[in-house]
Amino acid sequence: MMKPRETQCQRNLGDGSRFFTNSRERWRQLNVNGAFADLRRLLPTHPPDRRLSKNQILRLALRYISFLDRLVEEQQEQEEEQEVRAAPRGRSGSLEEEEEEEEEEEEE
Repeated sequence: MMKPRETQCQRNLGDGSRFFTNSRERWRQLNVNGAFADLRRLLPTHPPDRRLSKNQILRLALRYISFLDRLVEEQQEQEEEQEVRAAPRGRSGSLEEEEEEEEEEEEE
């Protein structure tokens, strides 16, 4: 059995669908490229305008995020150490106990 021939109207509809698909893909690709460009601007490199592939951008972003994470952890550790050093230390451990001991000594 033979297939019926496409009419001119059916061919035009097929072209419109392909045009829509192509334009949607173009829009998607522009969004992806824009996102990579935004991410690229946040990454420090030398020289700053050095061209990077998408793969290089992603790898550099991972390394930079890891570096920033370690930096924050180290700063938090340093702050904790400073808090421990700044905490009052007494013979008995707390300021209230020291004050009570001093009052008892004065009464005697």
